[in-house]
Amino acid sequence: MFKYQNGLIVNEKGKVLDVHGGLDHENRQVIVWNKHNGVNQQWDIVYVDQQKPEPTKGQMNSQWGFIVERPFYIISEMKSNRHLTQLNGQHQSIIKTPNGNNSQKFYFDQKTRTIKLVRSTGYSLEAKSNNQIGYGSSTARPEMQFKFKEGYLYNVKTNKVFDVSGRKDAEATTVIMHNRNEGPHQRWRIVYVDQFKEQTKGLIEEFGLFANRPFYLRSQLPNHRMAECNNNHDVRQRRYRSNETAQQWIFDPV
Repeated sequence: MFKYQNGLIVNEKGKVLDVHGGLDHENRQVIVWNKHNGVNQQWDIVYVDQQKPEPTKGQMNSQWGFIVERPFYIISEMKSNRHLTQLNGQHQSIIKTPNGNNSQKFYFDQKTRTIKLVRSTGYSLEAKSNNQIGYGSSTARPEMQFKFKEGYLYNVKTNKVFDVSGRKDAEATTVIMHNRNEGPHQRWRIVYVDQFKEQTKGLIEEFGLFANRPFYLRSQLPNHRMAECNNNHDVRQRRYRSNETAQQWIFDPV
C-alpha cells in the first residue's frame, strides 16, 4: 500500500519510490528505497485528463526554452556577438564570426531533449567532465541536456552555464561550462535561422572593410602596384590595369 505525501510515494514501511541511482535515463528502473528526499524520489501526480501533449515541430517547449526542430544560432551577448561554433572533428565549442555554415546551426530535439547539430543530426552538444562543451551520439542523458532561461544555457546535470573562457571576446575562443557568475560572457541569445539577418552591405567595423564593395589592394612601395590573382593559384603584385578583374577583391561578410 502506498500513499502520496509531500511529493513522495510512501509505503507502509516508510520506504519510497526511487529512480535507481538517481540517473535520469530513459528506461531506468524505479525501485523502493529508504527515504532521503533526493529529487530522484520526488514525484508529481498528473491526472490523465490534465496531461498536456508534448510540443511538436514548430511549437515552443517552454520548459526547455526552445522551439522544437527549428534551427537556430547561439549568439554571444559579448560586444562582437560571435556565434557558438562546433567544427567537424573538434570536441570543443568555440565562438566565431557568423558565417552561415551548418557548424553554427543547432536545433532542439523533443525526443531526447538535447541540442542537436545541424551538420550532423545524430550528434548533440554535451557537457564533458573537463567542463568542455563537446558533442556525442544523441541520447537522453543529463550531460547532454540544456535549458535556456533568461539568457543563460544551463546543463541539467551540473547546473553550470555556457561561458566564454577567460571573458575573451576574440575569434575562436573556447566556450566552457562554468558556475554562473553573471556578465555578458555567460549570456546568449537564441536566434532562429529564418529570422537572422546578416549584414551584407556597408562598413563591417570589426574587419575594417565594406561588404561586397569591390576594391584594390595597393602596395605602399614606391610604384604602388596592385595585388593580382595569378591563374587562381597565387597572388602577384603588378601595375594597375583599368578594369582588370584579377586585381579587384570583395569582402564577403558571410
